[in-house]
Amino acid sequence: MSVVVTSRNDDHGSRLKERTQIFIHALLAQAKRHKLPTELIMVEWNPPADRPGLADIFDWSALSQYSSVRIITVGNEVHRRYTNHDKLPLYQMIAKNVGIRRAKGEFVLATNIDVIFPDEVFEYFASASLSPGHMYRCDRWDIDSSIPMSADLNKLLAYCSKNVIRHCERYQTKMLKSGESIYIVSPQELAQNPYYKKNLRLHTNACGDFTLLHKNDWFKLRAYPEYDMFSMHLDSLFCYNSHYNGIVEHAFQPPLVIFHIDHESGWKPEKDRSNGLYQKLSQKQIPFISNQQAEAAIRQITETKKAPLVNPPDWGLAQLDLPEKEIVVSADMAEEKPRASRQAVKSSDAPYLSLVVASRNDDHGGGLNDRTQIFLNWLAYQCNQFKLNTELVFVEWNPPEETQSLAEVLDWPQDSEYFQSRLIQVPPRLHNRLESHDKIRFYQMIAKNVGIRRAKGEFILATNLDLIFSDELMAFLAKRKLNKAFFYRMDRHDLIDRELPDFQNSKQLMEYCQSRVHRMHQQENRPLHTNACGDFTLLAKEHWHTLMGYPELPLWSIYLDGIFVFMSHTAGLKQVVLQDPMRIYHIEHSMGWALDKEPAKHLPSLDFEKDYVPWCRAMVERNQAITPNKKDWGFGGENLPEYTPGHLSASPKAHASKHNQKTTQAEKPLSPAQLTTQNIQEQEDKTASPDTISDFTIFTIPKAFTGHTAVIQNNAINSWLHLNPRPKIILFGNEKGVAEIAHKYGLIHEPDVKCNEYGTPLINEIFGRAEELVKGKHLAFVNTDVIIMDDFITAANRAAALFSKYLLIGRRWDFSLNKVLDFSQADWQKTLRNQLKKSGELHETTGIDYFIFSKGLWPMIPPFAVGRTAWDNWLVAEPLDLGLPVVDCSEVITAIHQSHDYLHVKGGRNEVWNGREAARNREMAGMKVIYGTTSEASHVMLDNKICLSDDVNGRPPRAGQKVIKLLSTATDMINRNEALEGLRSLDQAKEIIDQNIRFKINDFYYVRAVALFNLGRYSEAEQEAKTEISQQPNHHGSLDIIRRIEQIKSNGQS
Repeated sequence: MSVVVTSRNDDHGSRLKERTQIFIHALLAQAKRHKLPTELIMVEWNPPADRPGLADIFDWSALSQYSSVRIITVGNEVHRRYTNHDKLPLYQMIAKNVGIRRAKGEFVLATNIDVIFPDEVFEYFASASLSPGHMYRCDRWDIDSSIPMSADLNKLLAYCSKNVIRHCERYQTKMLKSGESIYIVSPQELAQNPYYKKNLRLHTNACGDFTLLHKNDWFKLRAYPEYDMFSMHLDSLFCYNSHYNGIVEHAFQPPLVIFHIDHESGWKPEKDRSNGLYQKLSQKQIPFISNQQAEAAIRQITETKKAPLVNPPDWGLAQLDLPEKEIVVSADMAEEKPRASRQAVKSSDAPYLSLVVASRNDDHGGGLNDRTQIFLNWLAYQCNQFKLNTELVFVEWNPPEETQSLAEVLDWPQDSEYFQSRLIQVPPRLHNRLESHDKIRFYQMIAKNVGIRRAKGEFILATNLDLIFSDELMAFLAKRKLNKAFFYRMDRHDLIDRELPDFQNSKQLMEYCQSRVHRMHQQENRPLHTNACGDFTLLAKEHWHTLMGYPELPLWSIYLDGIFVFMSHTAGLKQVVLQDPMRIYHIEHSMGWALDKEPAKHLPSLDFEKDYVPWCRAMVERNQAITPNKKDWGFGGENLPEYTPGHLSASPKAHASKHNQKTTQAEKPLSPAQLTTQNIQEQEDKTASPDTISDFTIFTIPKAFTGHTAVIQNNAINSWLHLNPRPKIILFGNEKGVAEIAHKYGLIHEPDVKCNEYGTPLINEIFGRAEELVKGKHLAFVNTDVIIMDDFITAANRAAALFSKYLLIGRRWDFSLNKVLDFSQADWQKTLRNQLKKSGELHETTGIDYFIFSKGLWPMIPPFAVGRTAWDNWLVAEPLDLGLPVVDCSEVITAIHQSHDYLHVKGGRNEVWNGREAARNREMAGMKVIYGTTSEASHVMLDNKICLSDDVNGRPPRAGQKVIKLLSTATDMINRNEALEGLRSLDQAKEIIDQNIRFKINDFYYVRAVALFNLGRYSEAEQEAKTEISQQPNHHGSLDIIRRIEQIKSNGQS
């Protein structure tokens, strides 16, 4: 990754040095945290003669082995070539082009020196998910300009998340304090203007702060327009030039955003309604592109579908040899020096990648040695071609006594600087220890574990020897950009031929493979890609060792590789599926994986329904890997024969007589079903009597302690104080009586809470401050009108015993209480439960009044107003989107909500649900209001277990996220003039909505109306529009469709 910015030491916008230092520290820290090789290029344009250069005014101590800095200077003599040099001290886009032209990274990000990247963005970069042919964009979230200087990345990101003042989105800029939105294109315009129905509106809002493309694509487009004028709109024009030259826009969604430090000179739509910026430019006679001119240029591009390249081939001052300074970390600044260039590691050092395969000389599947020879030849060739430092670990399992060793039979490639091979033999005496050794001659996964255990590479790929790797895959691996936080999978492409012809070069081989694919093993409609996973599973060596390799069961290998994928996932690693054109080609042979083929169906193996599914389900439910392996996995206690076939110095044939002695039978292992049951039972034993959480905190923000509210809040807080063990309790806010209650009961009181302009406290402030105040890992936010009992703590203990990160929620019971409860009675809980059974009512699935969670669950919470709608839905939906366990505890936690009025809110109940702050909350929550309920929880806690919600008999299926995805897909298709395909997605969504009365999705029927209208099905479109109006009476888009249909009818059109 190359990150390109431009600047000069002129204090542009005030606090320039501070803003830039924050940017530098944060960027370099993210590169180190996510181990992403990152090059920062700062183009210093027209540096002031009376001030020091950029290299001399910043602290570079955050540099690491994962980052480098280059400062390229464009001097005053070059700057003076431009007509407006005396009016414009910096030509921003030309300067960025200088950096883009000279960038060394595979991908180049053009951004600015007041931007901060959150973890989610760099995590995405490091996941190797970026692809050529795409232009990546994202929203910009502006933060308060008073940001403090801090080299601590966590503190910096925490400040950013809590101090967002403005959202710059695709169609609008939202002012979070005022709640106002300034639209680039209004919703009415989008709905009514035929132009926007035909043409995609690209995400150009604040695009100068984040535009990311592959380096080749920047060169193809010749980068930003190099006009001698002010930079406004040049970045937007580039986006449209990119799109209409075949580069596809990929707009990230929150939380993949960038933070931008607000500053004086920054353009703010709320302060420039009268085009004050353009008036200043006109007064100074500085040329610029106006809004109207930009819109006209964009329309011309979109209507003609043509975007000519405006720059000459020598764009970016290519003809000039510009001065360049590289910032290097000295020994007293950091422990590790960054490498100036990343050259391949010599063969004497540890390899970057170990490939582990296993086989025996028994012609398994027919033509085995021929397939193996092809694999060896091309692997060695590609490793040398792409300078990929690779170690091949070849495990020869149970070599047949009557045949030669594979070390002698195969023509082994000669070891080189980039390719070395090792052959490790597992002799018959070890094979004979295993049950069913007389039926199964080759235990593939145990054999691979032998190689994995002894591999030296930083990363280990477990694969098979009937594969050919595409050049694109090898080129990717050679870039050494693998991330240890991930495990890598990919599709398998099967070749139709069992015998391959000879090839003169790699190009011929690749073209042949591409033309001979007849079957693909792709990721099914499931979160994890287990299809043909035995052919490609790649992760860091340390994680292979932590998980102790594949499950070592004396069985045929089917499903064992899939179980390891689930082990990796539940151990906290994230799956990355490498995409086309990266491929593995599989040479066809007999004896594939299918159990119905002779003789495989008679071999002992896992049963899919009885063994595989329960095992995987148990791991997912507990978010924990389950393995039968012991510390000596991979025959760790054995000294195995090893050879270097590429430098064969000794014959390995001695193994037959030396290692074929009879051996005693080992203790009979557990069956797969017994193993799964045993491991599950061990986990259930933990949750049946889990260790008590030693440091548990409840926090809340009470209303004023007056009248009936004082009664119910005293009841609630007293119930918390009587929990065993007693939790810490934090009261936020300075409403009447809060300080006195905190003092009376010895509670922690935090009176100062940041509020919005209406004086309403903000959720992100309360949750963030609560986590700062406590040392423990387990917290709960509970509404101050809710009584809880001992089952609350029990449920928290059970979750903490199973999950490292979790959220517990549940439906509340509504109950009227008009008196202060007597908590001195030992049976107060029993008495209250009996009363609840008689006159209490279980609230619907949206009634969530408590959140028990692990610290750090939400990296960034929007500034929701407390006591208004939608924030609770967001808190539930966000961890669901992140794949974290959200557990519905309605069956085991009795949370009693004491009924009350809404006199504490000006405007009453209507303001809570429909007022300005409620509308802003819903806007920030987005579609998460649909599926942020207990009915969408991933898990359910029952009296005797915690299980996946989909496995609970009689529980309605989770459907909210699926509906939202279908609606989003349909909208995109309709915008691309694919109305019929969009309508099919909408039909699927409608089936789900019709079965779930709780789903009320704004604009759903309007989107259907648009699709039907575009297809000429006017009567149906009219009906859908009317349905939308019945839910939203003043829905302009639907009213417009009805008006247009009436016009068509009046014109006599069918």
